Amino acid sequence: MLDYKLLHALATVVECDGFERAGDVLGLSQSAVSQRIKALEVRLGQPVLVRHPILLPPLLASGC
Repeated sequence: MLDYKLLHALATVVECDGFERAGDVLGLSQSAVSQRIKALEVRLGQPVLVRHPILLPPLLASGC
């Protein structure tokens, strides 16, 4: 089972369009948010975001 905190971090990064703003919302440092995303990617065995300086579109096939 995936850790809710990892999924919440991903959703917040996507919603906030970046790690720094997501950290502000979550009350975490940018580094801590990045570590959670990395942990999620390791757990899933694939990237979940395309890292780009301006926009981080999700790679999830959720059909949203």
